Amino acid sequence: MFKKLTYFLLSGTLTVTALFTGCSDNAEREDDKGASPQNIGTVLNAVSERSERSESENQCTVNIDGEIDITGEGAWFEGNTLTISEGGEYRLSGNIIDGCLYIETEDDVKLILDGLKVYNSEGAAVYCYKAKNLYIELAGDKENVFSDCAEYTFEGRNESAEEKEPDAALYSNSDITFGGSGILKINGSYGCGIRCGGEISLNGGTITVDAVGHGIKSGAVSMSDGNVTLTAGKNGILSDSEVNKGDIVISGGKITVDSADNCISSAEGITVTGGTITLFSEDGEGFSAIEEPNIEGGKIDFFKKDEKAA
Repeated sequence: MFKKLTYFLLSGTLTVTALFTGCSDNAEREDDKGASPQNIGTVLNAVSERSERSESENQCTVNIDGEIDITGEGAWFEGNTLTISEGGEYRLSGNIIDGCLYIETEDDVKLILDGLKVYNSEGAAVYCYKAKNLYIELAGDKENVFSDCAEYTFEGRNESAEEKEPDAALYSNSDITFGGSGILKINGSYGCGIRCGGEISLNGGTITVDAVGHGIKSGAVSMSDGNVTLTAGKNGILSDSEVNKGDIVISGGKITVDSADNCISSAEGITVTGGTITLFSEDGEGFSAIEEPNIEGGKIDFFKKDEKAA
């Protein structure tokens, strides 16, 4: 049974004013499964073996602006696909039209997005098939855009039309950590905006997601800094994966969610210790979780859609 809660934190200077439903007996569990390895678009039949080197030793710069300019090793461009096959740091800029960014390596990969725009008319814009960890740094005040399409072809290697995977503009089987001070806009026209089979950490940058499905779907989500705006046809944030069912933890930053279903939904728990959270929902709740949300700080406002219109 849902209940209406209002929290006030009186100690110190922090004030919490929250209007939301505390918890449900069961968080939303959907038929769609957690992320599993799927390839996108035209990718070489096999990723070439490369000489081993530490991530700190491998630095590569890629600019795609009419001509392809790659300085360093570990990346190549073919068939409108930019492939990264080694761990390291990659500074990316330019435009990929009707193509994608594909990552496959056993090591950590750090992407420095320095004005990169990717649009794929066949599937996901960015697909991390494999990496130890994926770090995404948004450089300076540069704007980056990832956009997929409304209908996927599922014709690439390891894609599955039956499982409908991949299903997100940014799709990763590895943990994702966001940071920096730049801008990232994600347009999910098929399903999710961001989907991750592991954990997502939001630690900086201005991230805007507009998705017909879930804004963000991941095994677990944490946010400590940054400015995140989610517009979603389903849940704003959904933490529910067959691989990892974790908590949603918000300790700082600013997040605004406008969703048709629940704004923030977890298969485990939700903890808020800081930040500014503004939630709008058409048919769902502000927070939905197995456990009652643990609110220790921050500022939270929840409105039903008709209240927003008024």
